[in-house]
Amino acid sequence: MRSVDAWRCILRNIRNPVGTSPKKNNQSAMPMLVSIVVCGMATFMVNPLLALELMRRGETAGQAGVVLGVLSGAGLMCSGIIGMINARFGSKPITVIGLVLRAAGMAVFLFDASTAAYVAFAAIASLGSAGANLGVKTELMRQSTDRRLVTMRSIAVNSGALIGPAAGAGLYLLLDFDAILVIVQAAYVLLAVALLFLPFQPPEDRTGRPVQPVRSDGGRRQTRDYGFALILVLTMMYWLIYSQWSLVVPMSASAGFGTDAGSNAIYIGNAVLILAVQYPLLVHGLKHAQDTSILFGGFLSFVPAFVLLALPPSVAVPIGFGLLFSLGELLISPTLDVVTGKVRRSGDGLTRAYGWTSAASGISSIVGSSVGGTLIDWCGGVQGSMALCLPAACVAFVTIILLRERSENL
Repeated sequence: MRSVDAWRCILRNIRNPVGTSPKKNNQSAMPMLVSIVVCGMATFMVNPLLALELMRRGETAGQAGVVLGVLSGAGLMCSGIIGMINARFGSKPITVIGLVLRAAGMAVFLFDASTAAYVAFAAIASLGSAGANLGVKTELMRQSTDRRLVTMRSIAVNSGALIGPAAGAGLYLLLDFDAILVIVQAAYVLLAVALLFLPFQPPEDRTGRPVQPVRSDGGRRQTRDYGFALILVLTMMYWLIYSQWSLVVPMSASAGFGTDAGSNAIYIGNAVLILAVQYPLLVHGLKHAQDTSILFGGFLSFVPAFVLLALPPSVAVPIGFGLLFSLGELLISPTLDVVTGKVRRSGDGLTRAYGWTSAASGISSIVGSSVGGTLIDWCGGVQGSMALCLPAACVAFVTIILLRERSENL
């Protein structure tokens, strides 16, 4: 009954989250959350099939990896610039154009093309995805940086990540890859058309000049900038660690379960755990906890997760790693958005701030995947990730302490 009551509470708060008026939120917050689910479903319907499809067309595993890396990371690396454009022109055009670019970029995978063409169009699709995601995210966060709304956004993201692969696998039993991709493209375009009729807030920077922080005293802006710099460091440490998931889980699950399909169970368990636990834990169980305490606990859970990798292969290793890693993820991911919103509120560079944190995550994802993979090769197993992630967690602990000392409301 408690889980049912929790989901009823989620639905009530979608209608009236803290910090927004009922009328305004009915017009935009709920459709925004639905759009996140739909976009996530469309993306994950086709992404798990893409690598295999590229290799069937003659691409090597390395070439497919480059294409997929560009598809996921190119747009994130440009998010700082996208954030500035967003602040100038508003979230609606960035979101709508982003969805159209995503659909257009993915069109190349309908054809047998060269690796260069795949990479070029993957970059276009990635830019579109980054623009659409950032547009929706900043629109929601400008309404409220309350922990409820931020957590509901995370739930929407994970709902799409859970439903999408299952829907894609089901359709793949009936249709070929090209038909599924056309459905995905149609979903992007239809979502873009629907969002055209949704009211968005005006641009943060209405004059075309950079937003200047409001200063109540001489040191307030300096403190705020220092706090945001610490948030960028935390974001980079988190994504250095998070980038190891796609490397560690398949390898440890294959060794532990004795089958490559073992990683599917860990992925599904990750999404289910986050959907079941994140909202009641963050909004109710930890409602009186400071944001920095939640961040500290999240990074702390990563430590035993990676220490487990030093044990001999067994079923317990991927399961334990998945549980502890998921706990860290569900605590840190939405809380980073909350603290960013508190340090850089709407009208004080919030749109640009989310652009730069997204850029930091993209850079760290690419660096983390490359360095983590190299360390795994050098060490001859997944325990190599410890050499990257344990120091990153230590840097995060120090950064959180500094952030708490400088920002009383965190």
